[in-house]
Amino acid sequence: MKKTVFLFMAILMLCAAGFAAAETLPAYAYTGTDPVEAAVAGFTADLGSAYLTEENSVTVPAPIILKTEETGDGQVKVYGNFWVFNYVQDGDTLECISGGEAPGVLTLVRDGEKWAVSSFEDVDSGEEYKTDILLICGDDKELADSYFAASDASLEPFRAARFKYLREYVTANKLEVKAIRDPGWEPEDIFGGSADVLSLLKGQTLYFSSGVGGWDTSLTFGENGAFQGNFHDSEMGETGEGYPNGTVYTCLFHGRLSAAEQQSDTSWLLKVEENVIDEGQESEIVEDGIRFVAAEPYGLYKASRVVLYLPGTPVDGLPEGFLIWSHLNEIDPEAKTLPYCAIWNEAEEAGFVGSPEE
Repeated sequence: MKKTVFLFMAILMLCAAGFAAAETLPAYAYTGTDPVEAAVAGFTADLGSAYLTEENSVTVPAPIILKTEETGDGQVKVYGNFWVFNYVQDGDTLECISGGEAPGVLTLVRDGEKWAVSSFEDVDSGEEYKTDILLICGDDKELADSYFAASDASLEPFRAARFKYLREYVTANKLEVKAIRDPGWEPEDIFGGSADVLSLLKGQTLYFSSGVGGWDTSLTFGENGAFQGNFHDSEMGETGEGYPNGTVYTCLFHGRLSAAEQQSDTSWLLKVEENVIDEGQESEIVEDGIRFVAAEPYGLYKASRVVLYLPGTPVDGLPEGFLIWSHLNEIDPEAKTLPYCAIWNEAEEAGFVGSPEE
């Protein structure tokens, strides 16, 4: 197998007149919290940077991670198709000047608190392409099928990965960019799809809290707007016989949000499609001198619609109630834009906020 990046489009012959005014783009940097994804994204971006030909261009990766596997010796293998693209900016559009796929398997090793790529077993082009993928997958036919699907630029895994990394790059760098354009195609709005905007929440946990630790409600998001919720309210002064250490009101719940309509470049109206309390929770139980009481979750339980604010949303346009519950004015009184994803439930005046981007 040869270590090769397969370019699916020729580098465009860009004339000076067309892009002489192109703005200098900041380098790509991973802004998420997953250490494995951070190593994969960084490695993929380095692959694409070898093909940068324009002074103001940038590499933005779009790796499709199909499977991760611990090898038992402290290493992790990551199976995927590590797509990468290079862009220049023209107004509010990123013009793609080159790009391609690099299917294969990455081996990661520990590097302090992070992961680093130690080797890349990649797939050859031409007649060896299918054979190499089958060798990588062995008897795992489902994984092989996933590889072939991830190599098709017309299928969802490709589009979802590409737009996810583009949105993260644009919002993290506060770029005035709304769309991308591939050679010979019309521009595409990178914030315009409902499935795409929900993917920004995947892996994130948003919190609604008092700010002093007494109570909070958290929402941890998975695929397609699905979330797991956790509410707790500690009342250490509520004691009694058998529970001298106080009372904690708790609730585990789950649900799903869907995108209803876009309100601005950085905000979406979301519908609460499902929001139910998990089954099997004790109505009241005493453990370790604490009474645990099942309760309704605070912050989202009565909502039918909420607003999602993306990083970069101007602070001066946010509802006053949201600013109070987000505690943003206390944490960073000079902030002009939101540094995280956030959800505002006007019905209960509840503001859920994520972690600031580094």
